[in-house]
Amino acid sequence: MNTKSNSVTLTQKQFKTFEKAVIAWQRALGLLDWEISIEFDTRKQDENPDKIDEAWCLFKQISRVATIALKKFQNYPFTDHMIKKAALHEVSHLLLADLDMLVTVTDRYSEGEINKEVHKIIARIVNLVFESD
Repeated sequence: MNTKSNSVTLTQKQFKTFEKAVIAWQRALGLLDWEISIEFDTRKQDENPDKIDEAWCLFKQISRVATIALKKFQNYPFTDHMIKKAALHEVSHLLLADLDMLVTVTDRYSEGEINKEVHKIIARIVNLVFESD
């Protein structure tokens, strides 16, 4: 797959859609104890299709501080609907942060195993909300 020829640059308007969706999902999921910074990540996408990420979330569970970002450069066209789904996906990481932390500190499972299960739950949440996809 040649990702360079398919590169799409998202607009400021699309970022605003993402930003509004993140805030809306934060409120809807009752995550008002989180301080969230929302960014437009201008780094280029990885050319490896297995490492493509449309958006990301980094957080500190104990201090309840998070950064959620939308990647400005995508490897395929990105609709507003997809942007809203990405926002829900990333905010869902905060919804599951306490569970993730509790499971992680037990050292019983690898980080990869935990991440896989967290993403299964997030996929179910996103599919429930956006069931027509």
